[in-house]
Amino acid sequence: MKSNSITLIDDCSSDLDVIKNWFEEDGNYFVEKVYHSSVDALSQAENIDTAFCLVDIKMPLLNGIDLTYLLIKKGYSGNIIGMSHGYNQTDLMNIKNAGAIAYCSKNKNDILNTLNIIKQQKDCFNPSHLNHWKLKTETQNLHDKDLIEKVHLLSPIDKKILQLSCKGLKTPEIALFLDLSVNTINQYRSQLFQKLETTNITQSVAWAIATHTIEHCEVCTPPPPISKK
Repeated sequence: MKSNSITLIDDCSSDLDVIKNWFEEDGNYFVEKVYHSSVDALSQAENIDTAFCLVDIKMPLLNGIDLTYLLIKKGYSGNIIGMSHGYNQTDLMNIKNAGAIAYCSKNKNDILNTLNIIKQQKDCFNPSHLNHWKLKTETQNLHDKDLIEKVHLLSPIDKKILQLSCKGLKTPEIALFLDLSVNTINQYRSQLFQKLETTNITQSVAWAIATHTIEHCEVCTPPPPISKK
């Protein structure tokens, strides 16, 4: 078993490619085996003899926690590291109980730091090593929850006003296009700012584009023709 050899097990091809590139850029480790399926990895368990095995926790057919337990049961004696995009306390406890030596973020620095901690025979489950990832995940979860709630508050007319505004249409033009009065459009805009917690239409459109409420391609298309009555 070569001391710096790596096995990667992840059902996401793009994640595998990125993580493999991280190791190639670092130069201190080399990826010897790659599996795109936990089931394939388990069927080849007797051939996995690398020093480290990085396992994605959230694989659908056979999750990384169960795979960890089964790999060890089949005789794998290297260091298994459970990895995920987001921190989860239950996953941490389960991957630890399954026999993994560490749990870390799918982040270049976090993965490399975790490998170094293992080499120093330190506790990879020490909360101090995971607090930053935990706080970052909690903040992102709150942001995602807030985003979903805001999107659900938008009415079809709210979305239409955002779409037309991103094309440069002014309030009178939007009123003509939607066959509504200028006052009505202004009322909708005022309510829109309250829903999104913005102060003007520029901020609202920027939010809509950033969150894909308005797709980027819509910004580039010309405004619709307006038939004046």
